[in-house]
Amino acid sequence: ATVISRVFFPMSIGNIRIGRIDQWFNDVEQSINHCLNGDRSAETLLKDAQRFASDSTEIYTLAVHLSFEKSALSGQTRSIQELQHQMILIAPALVTLSDRIYRLRQSSDQFDSLISQVQQHTQQFMREAAPTQQVDINTIPSAILQQFEQMLLLGNVSQKLLVMSAREAFIFFLQHFLTLRLIWIYVREGKKLPAFINQKTVASQTLHRDHGVALRGGLSAFLALGIVCFLWHMSGWQYGFMAAQITAVAACILTFLDNPVPALASFRLASIYAALVVFIYQFAVFPLVHNFFELMLVLAPFFILFTSMLPYPALMGFVLPLLLNTAMGLNIRNLNEPIFGAYVDNSLAIIIGILIPSFTLALLRSTTPEQSVQRLVRMQWRDVQQIIEKPVLHPWAYYMRRLLDRIGLMAPRVLRAPAVQHDISQAVSELAGATNIIRLKRVIDQLDAPLQQHIQQLLTDLWQWYEARLKQQKTTGQVGLDLSAQALHSQPASTQQPNSSIPAERQSEA
Repeated sequence: ATVISRVFFPMSIGNIRIGRIDQWFNDVEQSINHCLNGDRSAETLLKDAQRFASDSTEIYTLAVHLSFEKSALSGQTRSIQELQHQMILIAPALVTLSDRIYRLRQSSDQFDSLISQVQQHTQQFMREAAPTQQVDINTIPSAILQQFEQMLLLGNVSQKLLVMSAREAFIFFLQHFLTLRLIWIYVREGKKLPAFINQKTVASQTLHRDHGVALRGGLSAFLALGIVCFLWHMSGWQYGFMAAQITAVAACILTFLDNPVPALASFRLASIYAALVVFIYQFAVFPLVHNFFELMLVLAPFFILFTSMLPYPALMGFVLPLLLNTAMGLNIRNLNEPIFGAYVDNSLAIIIGILIPSFTLALLRSTTPEQSVQRLVRMQWRDVQQIIEKPVLHPWAYYMRRLLDRIGLMAPRVLRAPAVQHDISQAVSELAGATNIIRLKRVIDQLDAPLQQHIQQLLTDLWQWYEARLKQQKTTGQVGLDLSAQALHSQPASTQQPNSSIPAERQSEA
């Protein structure tokens, strides 16, 4: 299989990655263009942020496989992971910038023409930019900065704050986009990344890890395998080894799903159909086969037809076990000896090997997409509380990476549970809040004592607000939006995060 796939039908992960990353750059350019042009709603930008988070997580995972093949990206695993590390910084910058631009346009029409000029200059600059050294990354076109200076002259105090925040988010976005473009240029040319790009950050950071889910998945697999092996040992069942083998595979291979039971039910149904196919081949077809060429002819229609269905996600969950169980059930040898008893034993072993882990996974591992999202949201809140509690010892991206990784894990669950869209959108929005908390923590020691006290009180109020949300989260998986008015309004307006229970004008103040 390895020789045929590499020699006759080669498909390189590296070449696929090149296409995906090029498309990612196009998506980012379109997103910033629409953001500055005012053509996209905040909801659409939130969806873009979710997609960027999902794409960056996928790129990081697949980059590991580049070491095992020869392609245009061979030897560039670390560089691709550094590219992914920089990718995650784009999403919060886009969310923040889109919010500021939206509020500026809503506050006055006088900013529209200046923002449009920023959009035009940015579009041209991003299209032509080809950075090769550090100075190119830190150079922002003066024509763009002049537009922000003119906006500062036009605005009142509140608008000036919005302009300054928008300018900071814009510069942050553009510098990291240029960093990404430089890394990608070096990767495509097969060069080692320059020294000023710190690759140590890749190894020092961890993505989201849910030890509770891993433990429950491991316990369910252990329990299923223990039950099957106990039955095999006590009964002396000749084909018990097959049941144990299938159990080990079925109990582990689908544990990453929120609820593996429906997928195992599809596996079980496919195994029944596979048993019927094996019966037809062994007792009706193989007795008529007398040489290798005839064997190829009778097997080709089935395996070519169903293998061609494997690339389709909707069919793979059924077709894959159908093919595997058929191949194992046929047990092709030089001499065909159809024994009905052995056939029944083997087929039952495969079905039982899938049936038992279905029960253990349903007992210990299964959950709903809503519950999974709420679990991820709770971990987000606890991470923000940790940022508030502990000293900021790492770069800003160190904290953002895990928060964005969780959003990437939440995003696919919207397809199975549309009700969680609000929770995911809120988690994306709160990335900007986490960013500002880190900034406050870094400058608090440089401020006067009275201001330090005010900021410390604000951070304390934020910590208590997150704690109230954790306590108010209901067992049904819905975020506790029924926080008491006293709990919310006892805080300064600046400490209140956007929430559907807060009026729009209060959200603007926050």
